[in-house]
Amino acid sequence: MTMLDPHPATNYPNRVYYSASIVATALTLEETYLAFQAVAVDPPVIVPRAVNYAEVFFQHTPVGKFGLTNTESLLNLWGQGNDGIIINNSYSSIHYHELTSQTFAGIGTIGHSEVHEYYQTFIGDQGISLTYS
Repeated sequence: MTMLDPHPATNYPNRVYYSASIVATALTLEETYLAFQAVAVDPPVIVPRAVNYAEVFFQHTPVGKFGLTNTESLLNLWGQGNDGIIINNSYSSIHYHELTSQTFAGIGTIGHSEVHEYYQTFIGDQGISLTYS
Protein backbone atom coordinates (compact mmCIF):
# COMPACT_ATOMS: atom_id res chain seq x y z
CA MET A 1 0.00 0.00 0.00
CA THR A 2 1.60 3.24 -1.16
CA MET A 3 0.30 6.53 0.19
CA LEU A 4 1.28 9.81 -1.45
CA ASP A 5 1.06 12.69 1.02
CA PRO A 6 -2.14 11.27 2.59
CA HIS A 7 -4.30 14.09 3.80
CA PRO A 8 -7.85 13.37 4.97
CA ALA A 9 -10.12 16.41 4.86
CA THR A 10 -10.71 16.79 8.57
CA ASN A 11 -9.60 19.23 11.25
CA TYR A 12 -7.57 17.57 13.99
CA PRO A 13 -7.56 19.24 17.40
CA ASN A 14 -4.14 20.65 18.29
CA ARG A 15 -2.61 19.56 14.95
CA VAL A 16 -1.98 21.57 11.82
CA TYR A 17 -1.48 19.76 8.52
CA TYR A 18 -0.67 22.72 6.31
CA SER A 19 1.43 25.83 5.99
CA ALA A 20 -0.22 29.13 5.02
CA SER A 21 1.15 32.48 4.02
CA ILE A 22 0.00 35.60 5.82
CA VAL A 23 -1.09 37.52 2.70
CA ALA A 24 -4.83 38.25 2.37
CA THR A 25 -5.41 35.75 -0.46
CA ALA A 26 -3.78 32.99 1.59
CA LEU A 27 -5.86 33.83 4.66
CA THR A 28 -9.02 33.48 2.58
CA LEU A 29 -7.78 30.15 1.18
CA GLU A 30 -6.98 28.95 4.70
CA GLU A 31 -10.43 29.90 6.03
CA THR A 32 -12.14 28.18 3.09
CA TYR A 33 -9.95 25.11 3.48
CA LEU A 34 -10.67 24.77 7.21
CA ALA A 35 -14.41 25.33 6.65
CA PHE A 36 -14.47 22.58 4.00
CA GLN A 37 -12.64 20.16 6.28
CA ALA A 38 -15.06 20.92 9.12
CA VAL A 39 -17.92 19.79 6.87
CA ALA A 40 -16.11 16.88 5.16
CA VAL A 41 -14.78 15.18 8.30
CA ASP A 42 -12.96 12.41 6.41
CA PRO A 43 -12.22 9.26 8.41
CA PRO A 44 -8.62 8.53 9.40
CA VAL A 45 -6.19 6.82 7.06
CA ILE A 46 -6.15 3.11 7.91
CA VAL A 47 -3.73 0.44 6.76
CA PRO A 48 -5.87 -2.72 6.61
CA ARG A 49 -4.79 -5.96 8.25
CA ALA A 50 -4.29 -7.71 4.88
CA VAL A 51 -1.53 -5.26 3.82
CA ASN A 52 1.92 -6.83 4.02
CA TYR A 53 3.87 -3.69 3.04
CA ALA A 54 2.88 -0.05 3.52
CA GLU A 55 4.80 3.10 2.68
CA VAL A 56 4.10 6.79 2.94
CA PHE A 57 5.75 9.54 0.91
CA PHE A 58 5.03 12.84 2.71
CA GLN A 59 6.16 16.43 3.16
CA HIS A 60 5.73 19.29 5.64
CA THR A 61 7.33 22.02 3.54
CA PRO A 62 6.65 25.60 4.74
CA VAL A 63 5.11 27.99 2.19
CA GLY A 64 8.20 30.21 2.33
CA LYS A 65 10.20 27.56 0.43
CA PHE A 66 8.13 28.03 -2.76
CA GLY A 67 8.52 30.65 -5.46
CA LEU A 68 5.74 33.21 -5.82
CA THR A 69 4.43 31.58 -9.02
CA ASN A 70 3.70 28.33 -7.19
CA THR A 71 0.20 28.21 -5.65
CA GLU A 72 1.71 26.33 -2.72
CA SER A 73 3.43 29.59 -1.77
CA LEU A 74 -0.02 30.55 -0.43
CA LEU A 75 -1.27 27.26 1.07
CA ASN A 76 0.60 23.96 1.14
CA LEU A 77 -1.29 20.95 2.47
CA TRP A 78 0.85 18.56 4.51
CA GLY A 79 0.54 14.81 4.36
CA GLN A 80 0.34 12.70 7.45
CA GLY A 81 3.74 11.28 8.17
CA ASN A 82 5.34 9.38 10.99
CA ASP A 83 3.39 11.26 13.66
CA GLY A 84 1.18 8.36 14.76
CA ILE A 85 -2.04 9.56 13.10
CA ILE A 86 -2.21 6.82 10.44
CA ILE A 87 -3.87 3.76 11.95
CA ASN A 88 -1.88 0.63 11.21
CA ASN A 89 -3.98 -2.51 11.50
CA SER A 90 -1.46 -4.61 9.57
CA TYR A 91 1.20 -6.82 11.07
CA SER A 92 3.95 -4.85 9.28
CA SER A 93 5.59 -1.53 10.03
CA ILE A 94 4.84 1.46 7.84
CA HIS A 95 7.87 2.76 5.92
CA TYR A 96 8.02 6.56 5.80
CA HIS A 97 9.82 8.64 3.17
CA GLU A 98 9.99 12.31 4.15
CA LEU A 99 10.42 14.80 1.31
CA THR A 100 10.08 18.04 3.31
CA SER A 101 11.83 21.02 1.68
CA GLN A 102 13.66 18.82 -0.82
CA THR A 103 14.15 20.07 -4.38
CA PHE A 104 14.50 17.96 -7.52
CA ALA A 105 15.38 18.94 -11.10
CA GLY A 106 12.29 19.11 -13.27
CA ILE A 107 9.97 19.14 -10.24
CA GLY A 108 11.15 21.94 -7.96
CA THR A 109 10.56 22.13 -4.23
CA ILE A 110 8.39 19.31 -2.93
CA GLY A 111 4.94 20.41 -1.82
CA HIS A 112 1.64 18.53 -1.72
CA SER A 113 1.19 18.11 -5.49
CA GLU A 114 4.90 17.60 -6.10
CA VAL A 115 4.93 14.44 -3.93
CA HIS A 116 2.87 12.83 -6.69
CA GLU A 117 5.24 14.15 -9.36
CA TYR A 118 8.22 12.85 -7.37
CA TYR A 119 6.67 9.39 -7.13
CA GLN A 120 5.77 9.25 -10.82
CA THR A 121 9.21 10.51 -11.88
CA PHE A 122 11.46 8.49 -9.60
CA ILE A 123 9.42 5.44 -8.61
CA GLY A 124 6.26 4.74 -10.64
CA ASP A 125 7.26 5.71 -14.20
CA GLN A 126 10.68 4.14 -13.86
CA GLY A 127 9.28 0.71 -13.10
CA ILE A 128 11.49 0.56 -10.04
CA SER A 129 10.69 -2.27 -7.70
CA LEU A 130 11.55 -1.40 -4.13
CA THR A 131 12.63 -4.31 -1.99
CA TYR A 132 12.79 -3.97 1.76
CA SER A 133 13.82 -6.54 4.29
